[in-house]
Amino acid sequence: MRSSTLLRMFRRVVCLFSWELVFSAACTCPAQQLPDPAFALDRSALVIAFTSERLCSWQNRLNLKDWKISLVFSRAAELKPNTSGHIHWEPELKTAVIQILDPADYHLPESEMLHDMEFTIVHELIHLSFGPALSDFRRTEANRREEEQAVNQVTDALLKLQRSSQSETCAAICWVPLSLSDQADGQSMQKKRLAH
Repeated sequence: MRSSTLLRMFRRVVCLFSWELVFSAACTCPAQQLPDPAFALDRSALVIAFTSERLCSWQNRLNLKDWKISLVFSRAAELKPNTSGHIHWEPELKTAVIQILDPADYHLPESEMLHDMEFTIVHELIHLSFGPALSDFRRTEANRREEEQAVNQVTDALLKLQRSSQSETCAAICWVPLSLSDQADGQSMQKKRLAH
């Protein structure tokens, strides 16, 4: 089999296994059983790798490259009630620490937990981006609620946009014919599409 054919097959296979599927293996341990320590280490390594990569990616996208930002996993008792994260920053030093709810306190399947952690990272980075613009305002409970609602909406929009662009990229990679006959069929299909 030629290497170009293998490459095209590989591209199709890559499309089938998106990040959604890679991170969809949920922990299904019965309540009576203790989790396997090796599984806990693997899960911790997965969470650390995922959140570190997402922080780096979103830090670049939001143009916060000049900031030194750290992630810290915090137990639910260390965060405000009904929250999954918090950020503290020092503008003079351009440093920030994002607290994320510890995986031990999540009661979601693994894929949903990872989505929520990414949401939290983006949410807190948006707070950091808006920080200078909002620093002169007198803070009230009402405007804090409004800020949270706005930050949630922007976060949700950015994540939807990012995920839809990933789907489009995957679709573009998948559109690679495997053989010359497939290629001829693909060209005729493309001509039909252009005619419409």
